[in-house]
Amino acid sequence: MDRYGMCGKIVAKPGQRDALLEILLQASTIPMQGCELYIVCKSPAEEDTVWIIEVWQSEADHQASLKLDSVRALITKARPMMAGGTEGIKLIPVGGKGLSCAGSARLTGISDATETSCRRWLTRSLMVAESLPRGSLIGR
Repeated sequence: MDRYGMCGKIVAKPGQRDALLEILLQASTIPMQGCELYIVCKSPAEEDTVWIIEVWQSEADHQASLKLDSVRALITKARPMMAGGTEGIKLIPVGGKGLSCAGSARLTGISDATETSCRRWLTRSLMVAESLPRGSLIGR
């Protein structure tokens, strides 16, 4: 079975990004079956933008996490800080540093511009992540 991945973008209301980041980081401490990777990032180019990179063992695991009371409470807490909805792309992670199989991700059902934007941003994020002290990124 393929893994399930997401690269999501959330735009915070002006001045609310750091509070939103704190809530998203709280989510990373909740035990959730099937969550292999959950990284919360600030955009270096867009002051109010937050990116979330997730890898799950299955899409069903991701959907089940959204039904947990603790996750639903954090979503409710975060919504007033958001400037609008979220946008994201689905991924099929197949391996790489931090995952058990070698390979790359196959992007599905998105425009070329969105794919290029996410790939560029993800590449920069991973370069930054690799420069951080070990253990400073939060994974579930």
